[in-house]
Amino acid sequence: MPDGDIALSQLVKGPSDQTISVGFWRWWDEHSELPWPGGLIDDAWNEEERTRVALYLMRKGTISEAYRGFTTCRLCHTVLGTCDMTDGMYTWPEGLEHYVDVHHVKLPEAFISHVNQLT
Repeated sequence: MPDGDIALSQLVKGPSDQTISVGFWRWWDEHSELPWPGGLIDDAWNEEERTRVALYLMRKGTISEAYRGFTTCRLCHTVLGTCDMTDGMYTWPEGLEHYVDVHHVKLPEAFISHVNQLT
């Protein structure tokens, strides 16, 4: 089960707007206040809810920021995307659904509740 303090640390105000950032990670050897996704893996997370969250991340965001380079998964190095996405309340990196779907990284309860209310 993920550590609640780590999960809460994922909720920070985005630097360029008033949205809440979720799913921005550090590398395992990086000294940063960002969380390490490997510490948030929850294989007991309800599959139906996990799928709903992953689909929301894939389908409901619009591009808020685009970059020239791409990011890769901090856990398996899969290429994920080049944009930050937003739904107007939250901002997340393109490809965040990969962490949720493939690695079972559980996002903060506040974000999960947000998704559950809208889907």
